[in-house]
Amino acid sequence: MPFDTPGDSLRFLRCVAMVEPREGTEADAVVFRGTQWLCREYSLVLEAKGIQHEVRQIEGAWILAVPAPVLGEAYDEISRYSAERRVP
Repeated sequence: MPFDTPGDSLRFLRCVAMVEPREGTEADAVVFRGTQWLCREYSLVLEAKGIQHEVRQIEGAWILAVPAPVLGEAYDEISRYSAERRVP
C-alpha cells in the first residue's frame, strides 16, 4: 500500500521484504515503499551519504531498495532526514 502524503513517509519497512537482486549483487532489502516522489527524495538522501540504492517500480508500487548489508544504515539515514524535515 503506497503512502500518499509526506506524513506517511515515517512508516518505513524494516526489512519486511526482500526483492530480486540485480545481476551480480546480493539480495536487496526494501527500506521504503511509497510514492515515486518520496522514493526519489529519499534516494537523494542515500546518494548524499554514499549508500548504494535503487528506486524501482514493482507491481505498481514504488520502492527504495538497498543491499541487505546496509539496510540498517539506510533506514537510520532516512529516519534522521525525516525527523529533521519535520522541524518547524
